[in-house]
Amino acid sequence: MKKHYIKTQVPVEKKTLFGKKTVYEEKIVQVDDATWEKYRAVREQERLKKEKEEIFNRALREQERKIKEESALREQERREKEEEEGFTLEEMIFYDELFDDDW
Repeated sequence: MKKHYIKTQVPVEKKTLFGKKTVYEEKIVQVDDATWEKYRAVREQERLKKEKEEIFNRALREQERKIKEESALREQERREKEEEEGFTLEEMIFYDELFDDDW
């Protein structure tokens, strides 16, 4: 049997001002082969889960970036179209209020 050491959090009882309290301290413990294999399997699953989350978050950020670019492009096209047509809606309302002719 080969010796394996892992760093883990172990619950430890500490005396406090108001009694005893359980806290977790990080310690290095020796484990057997079976426990070592379980530990490695769990660590690998956590690594794969984290990798999947990172891939998902990267894809989500890319999708958000594309949506923002498309939105900016549509806004630019709308402004160019308004410039070609003449006055914008805001300008027409402003001039209507400024030169309001009551009939």
